[in-house]
Amino acid sequence: MNILTIEGDILADLAQRRASISSVSQSGSESRLTAEVPVESLFGYSTLLRRLTSGTARFSMEVQGYLTMTDQQTQTVVQKHSGIV
Repeated sequence: MNILTIEGDILADLAQRRASISSVSQSGSESRLTAEVPVESLFGYSTLLRRLTSGTARFSMEVQGYLTMTDQQTQTVVQKHSGIV
């Protein structure tokens, strides 16, 4: 995932989404953040990002690979998306 325009609220939100930030760079007035984030935790993220940045930020995603989830993570995701929470 790449995000242009970085603010503290964005970094805090990504931390809650289990992001692993690999780089942050500055080019002129734009900042770029590159991170690996579980795709399950990115549902609805574009709406939140627009709200946090008043519509000035943009982001892109691409699949980097797959990791095995723990039994607890699997159970949490199934409950969350099946309405059994």
